[in-house]
Amino acid sequence: SQRARDPADKDLLRSALRAQRLQPPFYALLAKKAAEEFHHPGASVDVAFYFLAPAWDDGPLAVESIGGDIWDGPSGTALKANLAFLAESMRRGRFFILPGNHCDFCQVSEVCRRQHLPTLWRAEADATRIAHIAMKKTGALPCP
Repeated sequence: SQRARDPADKDLLRSALRAQRLQPPFYALLAKKAAEEFHHPGASVDVAFYFLAPAWDDGPLAVESIGGDIWDGPSGTALKANLAFLAESMRRGRFFILPGNHCDFCQVSEVCRRQHLPTLWRAEADATRIAHIAMKKTGALPCP
């Protein structure tokens, strides 16, 4: 049982920019669109995540929120670029081998080639994979 929160759960903006927690920005976008549909285009929108975590030091209920303006300004520009990069990678069928703790819970881990050394060597040299890792570490894509 985990006693402390994962850093990705503490800063939802940073986590979104690093493609770790993408739900909050999408929820913010949907909430803004819903406000427009209900004729409240200028409504203030915030998104809150409620973590049910009885084992956390700050549990059993922890709340993190993010402003609806996540899609505006520099954060919005970076988020749009990162999501475009991810969407284009998926469109091209580029799914990266990024071994980690998440492999323990992956539904396709049995068929994943993360244990196949030639595949890992090719993946380690792949420029798109390198850009993806940089985005996950810094929240920004490397300059071309």
